[in-house]
Amino acid sequence: ILDDEELSALVIAPSDAYSLNDVLEQVYEKSIPVISYDQLIMDTDKVNYYVTFNTRKAGKMVGDSIIKKMDLEKAREEKKTLTIEFLMGSPDDDASLFLFNGIMEVLQEYIDDGTLICRSGRVTFDETSIMDQNTDTAKKQLKSEIDEFYSLEKTPDIICTASDDFALAALELLEKEQLQPGDENWPLITGVNADADAVKSVAEEKIGFTVMLDRRDLAEALTKLVETYLNGDDVDINNYSQYDNGVKIIGTVTCDGKLIDKDNYQILVDNG
Repeated sequence: ILDDEELSALVIAPSDAYSLNDVLEQVYEKSIPVISYDQLIMDTDKVNYYVTFNTRKAGKMVGDSIIKKMDLEKAREEKKTLTIEFLMGSPDDDASLFLFNGIMEVLQEYIDDGTLICRSGRVTFDETSIMDQNTDTAKKQLKSEIDEFYSLEKTPDIICTASDDFALAALELLEKEQLQPGDENWPLITGVNADADAVKSVAEEKIGFTVMLDRRDLAEALTKLVETYLNGDDVDINNYSQYDNGVKIIGTVTCDGKLIDKDNYQILVDNG
């Protein structure tokens, strides 16, 4: 593909973000701009731009929704406590780290003052992350936490996850424990991605909410960036500080997510 004389830009969605140095050296020699898509290409200065979702903002959205739906301000005023456990994304994925940081940016104060208690003690990204976002590993970890710390209640009050797959795994685990949505001790389960099965569970009030990361928005942002750059115009970058690939800060265009709960899931049907 690099021998194509009509090649004007190269968009890469890396399967391995750390193995592209040799290829990008060849691209650089041909003065072809490189746009990293969805996942950041690491350890090279040969990336021009990055297009991704603002997962830190999505994390803050998750945290804010937990505060609202569990009425943490009222719980704080009444000196009540609620329990929470976290199942976060892969430790080698920056997007997962940003999501966690966004969640904790909002919830940390409630953990610090005792309004939220994590009985397992797993409250850092390293402690809560699941390598390769493996669903079986996440389910085993949650089962272990429930067996050890929630044998009486059978569940924490809140299960905060980094993906719909984890949320659905939590749902399956609780249903095996004979818990039912609507029970007094049914937890708030959170997801990310707005996958079809998860949205169905949101509509049935089994999962509290998910965050939609619309890949059409990402594709549209990429198209606009490439067209703008190739036309010689200034690219509208909205983040010049957050995305460090180990060699340099990459100018980044980010797309926002949208919270999906039982009150608005119909928009996903309406927009196809």
